[in-house]
Amino acid sequence: MFILLKSFLSTKLFRHTDLRTDFSLFIKLSRQIWILTFALALMSCQSNKVSFDSFDSPRWISETSACEGYRASVIAEMEDEFDKFMGMSETEVLDYLGSPTKKLLYTRGQKFLSYDVDCTNNSNQSRKLRIRFSALNYVNEVLVLD
Repeated sequence: MFILLKSFLSTKLFRHTDLRTDFSLFIKLSRQIWILTFALALMSCQSNKVSFDSFDSPRWISETSACEGYRASVIAEMEDEFDKFMGMSETEVLDYLGSPTKKLLYTRGQKFLSYDVDCTNNSNQSRKLRIRFSALNYVNEVLVLD
């Protein structure tokens, strides 16, 4: 058995004649693997910009003081795209919808952003778009309150 093992290890496959060549090949391969890994990680960090077909974000934001009725006219179409809000962070929602009318804090780190849809003097009687955030600051519920 010892003779078989000795003859197997002495074959050309296991004999290292030039260790510098093997090491430089290893360095080149490891460098390419690191570059590929870094490039994939960099590409995966890019955020996908969500596009909404049902409303115009700058017009929605300007509606807070203008009272033109734009929010009331597009809220029914927005309901079809509420699933696009799911998983967004609070800063992303604020980029699309602007500052809320009210910000409500709830138990266990949850919060709500409330936007007036109808432009009335009494905010208790107007419809509201309410977005709930989890404790991790991601949207987990969007609804319209009458």
